[in-house]
Formats: sequence, structure tokens, C-alpha cells
Amino acid sequence: MADGLLVAVRLALYADLGLLFGMPLFALYALKRGQRGLLPVATLSAVLAVGGIAFSLLGFALLVAAMSGATLRELDPAMVRMLITQTAVGWAFLARIAALMLILALSLIRPRLWLLALSGGIAVATLAWSGHGASSEGAAGVAHLGADIAHLLAASAWIGALTMFLMLVSPQHDVTRDRLEAAHAALAGFGTAGTLFVGIIVATGIVNGLFVVGADKLLLLGRSLYGQLLLAKLLLFAVPDNPVEETQREWIESQRRSFPM
Repeated sequence: MADGLLVAVRLALYADLGLLFGMPLFALYALKRGQRGLLPVATLSAVLAVGGIAFSLLGFALLVAAMSGATLRELDPAMVRMLITQTAVGWAFLARIAALMLILALSLIRPRLWLLALSGGIAVATLAWSGHGASSEGAAGVAHLGADIAHLLAASAWIGALTMFLMLVSPQHDVTRDRLEAAHAALAGFGTAGTLFVGIIVATGIVNGLFVVGADKLLLLGRSLYGQLLLAKLLLFAVPDNPVEETQREWIESQRRSFPM
């Protein structure tokens, strides 16, 4: 039960931080300055920052409990302090909380997309110290950790972009020319950036697979659950044609033609 809760909290944290980085980044490269007001990036960033802080605190507490074999009520404060101040996982946790606090302050006081994206990227990168990317040592460890960070950032950028684009074309909003022009520009921008993100995801996924599984066992990937999930993910991101994107492009073009110039 405790392990399942830890997995669920980590999944929620990954999704939360991924959106925190991917959404402002998408607004920066895919939308013009006058179009960015169509999406409530600052408001969403504030909400996600609060959620990220809550998930981080709960996730760290569950991690400490799992490591010590205790329940949340039985946590030893001395052990918590030791893990926070004397381990890489603890320092990464502190850096994440600091980045999330900065995002919250920026969102409420003076939002700047590049600062939101930078802070979100730092928060996402800290997740690598809680995964297999931090398991290797020496030069190989640096390469493994770097590949894991790049993997997390590219996946976050991809997920954030899709979320923002869906918000642009949401049927809950009135179809206006400004919104259609923004959606058209966003789709064009994502067409280039998305290809780069997918390339990074596939490349770093292969690198991570080599570190975790080993080059001598690559042909046996399909025999384990981890290998099956890894292969499925790589195949998903390696699909060259996206029928959903093409359908969205055709819908946007048809709606644009319905508006007089």
C-alpha cells in the first residue's frame, strides 16, 4: 500500500513539474507576444507550484518512511534532517522546493515566461537524483545523469506543449480569429520543436536503457516488464506521422478560412 502511494505521488509530481516547465516554454517559442495572453500561464503556474510543493513534501516523507521501514507518523526527525542535508537526494529536494517557491512568487507578483520556464526546468532536473540516473558513478555517472535530465526536460516540454495546444483549441472557448491565428502559429512552432523533443526523448531513452539494462542484454529487453515498457515508449515517440496533429491542422485551416480577412 505504501509503495503504491509513493508511486502515485511520484507520478503526480512528474506530471505537475512537467507542465510547470513545458507550458511557459511553449508560450515562449510557439506564440507571439500579443498571443500569450490567451493562455493563463501565470495562474496555472501558481496552482502547479503549490501542487508541486505539496507532492514534493509528501513524496520525500514517503521515501524516508520506505527507507527506514517506518510509517509517516513514526518518522524520525533526525533521520529526515540527515537525509535532507547530507545526501544528493536531499539537496535536490531543497533545490526543487526553492525553484517552486520562486515560481509561485513570480506567478503572483511579476510573471516572466523565461524565468518561469527556467525555474520549472530546474525543478524538473532535480527529479533525476531520485531515479536511476543517479545510480552510476564517475564519468559514466555524469553521462547517465545528464541523459536522464535531458530525457526529463524533453518529455516535459512535449507534454506541456500538447496541454497548451489543447487549451488553445478547446471547445469551451469561443472560436475567434485571434485564437485561431494563435493556434496556427503554435502548431507550426511545435512542428519544429516537437521533432527535436522527440529526438531527444528517443536518444536519451536508448542511453538510459544501455545504463540500466546493459549493452549485453539489449536483445532480452522484451522479456522483462521494464524492457517492454521502454520499447513501447520508444515506439510511441518514434512514430513519424501524427494523425491527431494532422487532424488539428486541417480543422484550424478550415476555421481560419471561415473568417473574412
